Amino acid sequence: MRQRRIFRCVYNQIYSSAGLDENKPESNFLVYPNPAHEDLSLKVSGFVTGIDYSVVIFNAAGMQVREIKIRGGHDEVRLNAGSFEPGIYFAFLKDDSGILAGRKFIIVK
Repeated sequence: MRQRRIFRCVYNQIYSSAGLDENKPESNFLVYPNPAHEDLSLKVSGFVTGIDYSVVIFNAAGMQVREIKIRGGHDEVRLNAGSFEPGIYFAFLKDDSGILAGRKFIIVK
């Protein structure tokens, strides 16, 4: 229950301030292709190099389904979209100071 409350709070904050459903080319956190069928790429750019980041992924029910570490110096991670159930997901990029960006993406089969 606490996890869902945290998700809702973070979702509301990101959605209202960062345009969660936009994957603009000038954004510094991209999730593509969207919708995804086979592969899903998470790309980080424009942030401080040498710092570790995490991407936390929630499903539409607010349950955390994955956390991926992005080590300093790396800017892209590829995931197997087939390992996700079809549906809507939310990816949040964070560092030690908190949430930096968020994106919505869809998995289709």
